[in-house]
Amino acid sequence: MKAALNWAFNNRLVTDDAAWRLVKPYRGTTAARVRFLSPAEQKALIAASNGAIRDLVSAALVTGARFGELARLRVSDYDAANKSVFIAESKSGKPRHIPLPAGGAELFERLSRDRPGTDALLRQESGAAWAPSTYNRPWKALLARAKLSDVTLHEIRHTYASTMVRNGAPLIVIAEALGHSDTRMAEKHYAHLAPSYVADTIRRLAPDI
Repeated sequence: MKAALNWAFNNRLVTDDAAWRLVKPYRGTTAARVRFLSPAEQKALIAASNGAIRDLVSAALVTGARFGELARLRVSDYDAANKSVFIAESKSGKPRHIPLPAGGAELFERLSRDRPGTDALLRQESGAAWAPSTYNRPWKALLARAKLSDVTLHEIRHTYASTMVRNGAPLIVIAEALGHSDTRMAEKHYAHLAPSYVADTIRRLAPDI
């Protein structure tokens, strides 16, 4: 809310920002609260899905990309030679290549096979590209079939990152894969999942004798 008000002030939609600059933050509201799916929940989600929504969910699981990034993908963004997908436009403004695991490469191979490079890589059942207003209904139906509740598509991105951290990926790798400009967000949300993160940081930074 404060960011939106600051945007309005910076764009001269209001003449004074004193009212919200004086508001003190509520205690504890800056704590990171991240929901991610367990391996069992991931399997349930995939098992209950089919067709276009299955492709969308699978693509999210193997890339960690945001919905908007996935919706903008074109067939030409899949690099078959390097088994990676190119995110040209991201929230941070930083383009990136995301290497794919074997199953992810097979998914994108199938999605891009014999199709023009300008086509949307991920499509609805109708053949149209995904849009924010079009995935809510099939997503909610999928959650009902999988017997999951209070899960958003964005939480698949957190699932991707948390899985890699638990498997030993350095936070700089997580930040790069997610398109963050540095490791601060990765540290805030995922550092506690890495068993060796605190110990490794202390050993690296603490004074020695």
